[in-house]
Amino acid sequence: MWHCSFRKENVPVTRKVTMEDLAREAGCSRPQVSRTFNGKANVAPEVRARILNAAARLNYRNTANRHQVRIAVIAQGIGGIYSQRMLDALINESAGRNWICQIIPETSLKSVSPYFYDGVVSLIYNQAWARTWVEERSIPLVMVNSYGTVFDRICSVDPDPLQESRIVLRHLKKLGHRKIARVHFVSEMQTNYRRGEKEFLQAAAQLNLGDSVRNFQLSSPQEMERWETFRSILSEKFTAVYMIHQSLAVHAAKFIQEAGYRIPEDCSLVTYELPGISEYLTPPHTTVDFDYETIAKRALEELRLRMLGKGEEGGSIRIPNILHIRSSTGPCRR
Repeated sequence: MWHCSFRKENVPVTRKVTMEDLAREAGCSRPQVSRTFNGKANVAPEVRARILNAAARLNYRNTANRHQVRIAVIAQGIGGIYSQRMLDALINESAGRNWICQIIPETSLKSVSPYFYDGVVSLIYNQAWARTWVEERSIPLVMVNSYGTVFDRICSVDPDPLQESRIVLRHLKKLGHRKIARVHFVSEMQTNYRRGEKEFLQAAAQLNLGDSVRNFQLSSPQEMERWETFRSILSEKFTAVYMIHQSLAVHAAKFIQEAGYRIPEDCSLVTYELPGISEYLTPPHTTVDFDYETIAKRALEELRLRMLGKGEEGGSIRIPNILHIRSSTGPCRR
């Protein structure tokens, strides 16, 4: 897989560099090389420095596990629905390629060594360290769902926000809806976070829906105040609501019904897919679903190209989303 790019008499350029090669180059034992790369403390600092310098000169990569590609996936946590499904898709796609995939929390980013990992996928959007990654590290990086953040020489594979809004609005328009609200709950720390708003209005303009389609971003510090603001939105006679965030799908439906509105007779509702839940709610929810399998496949293919020294351009690759039409959306009757 990886070949030496530094010609030495005792290390042919056509052969993979091994720990024995590094031991000879650094003038130490093989166990000292192994302990260095495993982060063990019982290696003298000067010996560790010689080993790491030799590894950099010889373009060494870990050759354990029969030279399988080993990638790290950086994540903040795996508790959310999106993160868990995206991780599952990346793990499955890695297994199909016979790659080793390891999940690394962002707090352990320093442990991602180019001597053990061939590439990195990040699930964390808008991170400051990604902006200087190419200058500071030799290991290729591909981002997933950067929410439209563009990085130089780093590719991001993202759900397409314009196509997402377009499929939702086109479906609602066919049902006769014209007054449609997109409601986005954010925390106090996210008041500058406007993901998808521009694309929603752009899609509305493309579909000739005009000013009757509106974005609402609710950022009150008290959850109850945000829901009360949501009640005022409902009172403005919107006939359809597109609720952002998977975690709010059930809460939004419950609040709409408790406020005296029937779904979908008085108010159609579109949410994000909750696997094993959305289709069993009363009524079953019409949902937007991310194409996790395609996102994972494209992200790892882009990473493979970069591990081969190809595909250095940055920018965002947009993956179409899926609309599951169920009975929480119906004809506009107002």
